[in-house]
Amino acid sequence: MKKILMTTAAAALTLGLLGACGAPAEEEPMLDDPAVEEPAVEDPAMDEPIEDVEEPAVDEEFETEEEIDVDVDGEETGDEFADDEEEEATN
Repeated sequence: MKKILMTTAAAALTLGLLGACGAPAEEEPMLDDPAVEEPAVEDPAMDEPIEDVEEPAVDEEFETEEEIDVDVDGEETGDEFADDEEEEATN
């Protein structure tokens, strides 16, 4: 009798476990699995060599070099304010 009772209890526990953790009879297909990444779509233009590259527009303002004329004969050169700031910083 003890053997029949133990077998019945084991069967009941097994059925309960399968009912709680088992897969449903009609399993819905997974549409998107977040753990699986889809391969990136390759751009066909990335494999082609670069052709007909236009040169960037050149700004004429930056193209010409300016010569700075500095007079050292005692004339004011525009750095008077810088000299005043240096004197204030040392005082």
